[in-house]
Amino acid sequence: MDHTPPVVWLSELEERERQYDIKERQGEEKMKFMMMMAGGLAFATASTAMGDVLAFESFENYELGGKYYDTLGSDNNHQLINNDGEAIVDGDIWNSYYYDTGDVGLTDGDWVGVTDFAGSTGGFTDGDQAFQWTDTDGNIEMVFDGVAGATVITMDVFILGGGYESSDFLSIGMDGWSGGFYATGDDLEGYGYWMQVTLTLEDAFADGASLNLSMAFNAASEGMFIDNIVWYDAIPAPGALALLGLAGLAGGRRRRN
Repeated sequence: MDHTPPVVWLSELEERERQYDIKERQGEEKMKFMMMMAGGLAFATASTAMGDVLAFESFENYELGGKYYDTLGSDNNHQLINNDGEAIVDGDIWNSYYYDTGDVGLTDGDWVGVTDFAGSTGGFTDGDQAFQWTDTDGNIEMVFDGVAGATVITMDVFILGGGYESSDFLSIGMDGWSGGFYATGDDLEGYGYWMQVTLTLEDAFADGASLNLSMAFNAASEGMFIDNIVWYDAIPAPGALALLGLAGLAGGRRRRN
C-alpha cells in the first residue's frame, strides 16, 4: 500500500495567507522574547539603581494581641494607644490617629493592628506578620516617621474586596512626593491581590517627609493589609524606568492575548 501523503496544491492567495500567518507567529514570539528580556533587565537594573536600604518595616518585631478596643471614645479626635493584650497600633516608627465622623469608631472592638492572620491574602510578602485596618467606622491616619536621605519608598498593599460605599476611601502618599495610591468607593473593588505602591521624591525640601496613610472603612469585609515597607536612598535611573515601562507593556500584551 502506498503511504505517500497526497499532494495538496494551494492557490496563490492561500499560500500568501499561510506565509503571512507564519511571519505573524514568528513576530509574536520574537516580541514575547524581547519583552521577557526587557522585563528581566528592568528588574535587575531597577534593583541596582534603587540604592541602599535606609529603613524598613515589616511588623515582625511586635507582639501579637487580640481585637483592638479604643478606650478613648469615638466622639473626639485622638492618637490611638496600645492596650495590654490587644493588637499593636502604635509602633516604633509609626503612630495611628482616629478622627470622629459620628460613628462608633474602634470602641466596639475591631481587627486592626499588627497581625499574623493572613486570611484571604494567601500570606504576607515579608515574614509572618503584617498590619491590618478593617471596619474603622471613622477616619484613620497612620503616619510613618520621615527617613533622612530617602528618595524612594515601596510598600506592599492588599485591599480586601467587599461592598465599598462612597464614604470609604484609601490614600497613600506624602507631600512633595509622586506616586502613591488613592481610591474611593467602587474604585476599591476588584483588587484582592498584593500590589506594590511606590513613591518617589519630587522636591528636595521634602527629604525626610513622613509617609501618610489615610482611610475609612465601615464593614469587616472592607479594609487593607500593608507589609514590607522599604525606604531607599536613590531613585531608578531613567533607563531603568523606561525598561520597567516596557516590561509592563509586555505584561499587558500577554494578558490581552
